[in-house]
Amino acid sequence: VLPYGKNHQQKELWMKIVVVIFLILSWQAAFAAKPMRPDIRHLNDDIVDAAPTFEHFEDFLSTLDLDDDWDDLEEEYQEREEKLKLLEKANLKALSIGKRFKVHQEMMDILFDQITYLRLKTESEFYDKYQLWLIEKQKDKPTLFSKQIETNRLKALDIARTMASSYKTLEGEYTQYMLIRMLTRTGNENYQFYFKNFKKSYPKSEYLTQLNHSVGEYFFLQKKYNDAEKYFKEVVKDKSSKIRPYSIYKLAWTYHLQAMKEKTELIKRNWLRKLTHPTA
Repeated sequence: VLPYGKNHQQKELWMKIVVVIFLILSWQAAFAAKPMRPDIRHLNDDIVDAAPTFEHFEDFLSTLDLDDDWDDLEEEYQEREEKLKLLEKANLKALSIGKRFKVHQEMMDILFDQITYLRLKTESEFYDKYQLWLIEKQKDKPTLFSKQIETNRLKALDIARTMASSYKTLEGEYTQYMLIRMLTRTGNENYQFYFKNFKKSYPKSEYLTQLNHSVGEYFFLQKKYNDAEKYFKEVVKDKSSKIRPYSIYKLAWTYHLQAMKEKTELIKRNWLRKLTHPTA
């Protein structure tokens, strides 16, 4: 029961207090146990390093539900790990080619989910360590690196290679797509050979827009923004593509960083001109 006072102002004050308490309790119930991904990009020293990365595109593609609390997510992660170990021990030679393909495909799906979860966990741990480092300033600056993620990523690349060479006639389009996706993600320039052949063999493939974006990410990572722009624009042309909004977002970053790069180069040229021709 609200202790209504003699005046209207006291009543309004108590109503506001009740509303605030309700909102706080509701917020705690909804989010207290949920993994909130910290925005760690603003912790970088310059805007180039703060740009969205290939990992953000992988998160965009991911179907993994990250809305559970940490305990549930960790339990699901361990369950996938056990399932992955069982699949790795499977006697593939005793299976038909179709079943072998399904085993490899399931392994790839699991690895993508593991990487997504580990990235969320790694970023959260990095954020906490970074805040502590800001206070203490005694230890080395924390770095965002996970050996588990790299191990899973290389394992996925190895499986993608196996699939591309083993299932050419069964699922050639899918396996080539997966190989190119992993090659671009790991910064392997050999993607060019496979991508060129993919476009010839599957010019109307549903995977083409996603691969164009992946190639754009490959060049973006190398700071070759003009090349990245070309591939992001290819995705933007496809108005039916589900990743089109993200490609537009990444294209905007490409324009911005390219302009910064050109401005920096212009300043350097002017500085060198003054240095070599002081009277010019």
